[in-house]
Amino acid sequence: IKVLKAKYNPVIWSADSIPSASEVVLSVGDYRLTAATLSSVYRDRMREGSLKSLLEEILANELLYQEALDTRAKEEPQLARDVVLLRNHYFAEAYLRSQFNREIGVSDEEVKELYEKRKELYHTPTPKEVEYVLFEIAGEYPTAGRRRAALEESRRLAETFRAQWEAREASSVAFAEAAGQCATEAIPARFKSLGMVRELPPQWGLGNALFKNPVGYVSRPVKTEEGYLVYRVIREGEYDLLPFEQVKDKVYRVIHSEKFSDYRQAIKDPLLSDARFQFTF
Repeated sequence: IKVLKAKYNPVIWSADSIPSASEVVLSVGDYRLTAATLSSVYRDRMREGSLKSLLEEILANELLYQEALDTRAKEEPQLARDVVLLRNHYFAEAYLRSQFNREIGVSDEEVKELYEKRKELYHTPTPKEVEYVLFEIAGEYPTAGRRRAALEESRRLAETFRAQWEAREASSVAFAEAAGQCATEAIPARFKSLGMVRELPPQWGLGNALFKNPVGYVSRPVKTEEGYLVYRVIREGEYDLLPFEQVKDKVYRVIHSEKFSDYRQAIKDPLLSDARFQFTF
């Protein structure tokens, strides 16, 4: 995609504000997509996620399509057959969606009602109190090899500490004190507390791992620039419920998916039951 972007030099809407109907939100070569067409053709998709992610998906597809035209790929027999199958599939799916929206749809009252029933499911990440011990590789190292050796020793100390801590059933020794017993003069153990947090520091590279960590969890050694660390979750705090306006599109997607699935099946079942199949091999 990066190569194709450089080749076709596309322009994509990047402003935070919602574009007016006549504004072009995406252009690739001669292809232009206005906000009016976007909201008309991709109405349901716009409710399913962010405008940015939708435009990026459309952009990727358009870049690949332009490249296929330039390389005359559509003239390949197998590709031409695949295109027909895909066209028929997506046309049928689009037709069903348009019929569903016209005949049934999802009302604002349904969205509000489901939110009230399931509002406990929509909340901020639960804050958790986290503390950690870093087996620090401090100071300057004369060579890269010496630094790698120190980092490896930090990892070994962190693994030893975690194993010993996990083996304790009812120890009165504090987390920091236990780590200090595993440290060395060259690689000391530095105890720190993050306090109540909803996510781990981004430089740890663990993403949303805290969301999955229960109270009492002790991590495996985590590599950082300063050495390896081990963290643990002490307790949970209180989460906040998200307001309806903030999650209504997510609730809408749940209802739409369930109702459209039922609608699709209700349409297809009679068609299949009335069909007469004849297989030839």
